[in-house]
Amino acid sequence: KLIICAAPESVTPAAGREPLTVSLSSTGTRDHEGDALRYEWWLQPANQLLSTQANPTVTVTQPGNHLIELRVSDAHGGVSKTVVPLLVGNSRRESDS
Repeated sequence: KLIICAAPESVTPAAGREPLTVSLSSTGTRDHEGDALRYEWWLQPANQLLSTQANPTVTVTQPGNHLIELRVSDAHGGVSKTVVPLLVGNSRRESDS
């Protein structure tokens, strides 16, 4: 069984102008049996495969509200996924202090 611990900081930065280069982190992902894992990072809703590396840096050129989906699998059929929002074309509004 897989455990994926993806927090908002797993996509850095989570918003910005296009083209937006983001670092993706699978930190916290592990297999309880210790099996090797396969990583797939997808841009949704475009269903575009971004990378098969564990911790890649990718550039998103399409503006819009996207989701970054991490799909993780092992050789025994265990599969898990998590989704983190990504805003391209604008920056998230900073709150007034």
